[in-house]
Amino acid sequence: MKKLFLSLMGAAALTLMLGACSQSKNADAAAQEGESTEATAAADKSEAAAAEAQAPKVVEVANDAAAPNLDKVKKLTIIDFNATWCVPCRKFESVFDSVAENYGDDAFFLSVDVDNCPQLAEKYNVSSIPTILLIRPDGKTETYVGLEDIYPYDKFEQVIKKNL
Repeated sequence: MKKLFLSLMGAAALTLMLGACSQSKNADAAAQEGESTEATAAADKSEAAAAEAQAPKVVEVANDAAAPNLDKVKKLTIIDFNATWCVPCRKFESVFDSVAENYGDDAFFLSVDVDNCPQLAEKYNVSSIPTILLIRPDGKTETYVGLEDIYPYDKFEQVIKKNL
């Protein structure tokens, strides 16, 4: 009987030890999972920041259906109405991209090909290209047709600074 009692006590002690060990392993796994989750969240934030930094500062509007609602803008919005066949438009493109790179955090830059977005061009009465349309958050707009007032870079930069 004494042997049976000792055997049962030994088995109980072994069960308790194994259970404690198992709980310890589960706690370690949970801690590692928590660390892994935190590391994953940090990596996701880092990737998002890198993607934002690499995101183009000029949004190309593919067609009228993809055009954003511009009726109430939250920050200065600059739209370059252009066409691929337009030589002055292509000349201005690098200036527009450079200014967008430098002021893209303060303003929203859109490039609209009038051949792909005729309704958007019509909505803003674009009849000649290049046309640059500035829409301010207060709803006021300013339009520049041709390159005289916005080319080269420093002229366009002054227009943007004046409206920020």
